[in-house]
Amino acid sequence: MRFSKAWAIGAGLLLLTCKGEDTPSVEPKLQWVSNTVVATDDQRDSLVLVEFRYEDGDGDVGLEPSDTAYPFAYGDPYFYNLQVRYWHCVDGQWVRPLNPLQPSDTLDLSERLPNLMPTGKHKSIKGNLTLRLPAKPYLYEGDSVRYECRLVDRALNQSPWILSDLVVLRLR
Repeated sequence: MRFSKAWAIGAGLLLLTCKGEDTPSVEPKLQWVSNTVVATDDQRDSLVLVEFRYEDGDGDVGLEPSDTAYPFAYGDPYFYNLQVRYWHCVDGQWVRPLNPLQPSDTLDLSERLPNLMPTGKHKSIKGNLTLRLPAKPYLYEGDSVRYECRLVDRALNQSPWILSDLVVLRLR
């Protein structure tokens, strides 16, 4: 029996595509979408709305209020599952300012996301999240900031750190 070249190539492509479905990654992913500065009525910058896209193959993103034991207890490394670092520009250099409430530590604006795992058979999730971050925490007076962020799931898989675009604030 003779097979044509076209059939052989088609069969090869079929084998490649049928070999297996893409297995969703259990490591969460983040992708920056946008930054929007929100001003008050007197034109002072008040908030920065930071939007990003997230994805997790097994859907184990977010914590329950009852998740209070190590490593999710207050003060433990994964209490905050959306870790946000605050950066500002000083004399042309990007630095992480010190937290005035804990001068031995840098300023973080991390969040604790609630459980986002869907019910049902398919657990893979993706969507957009928008953080509302203070434009000038602790009365910061600079005009250029950035945010660095990563997502940690309940299995402690971590997305790579992502860095926002430059946010230019009005000085007032």
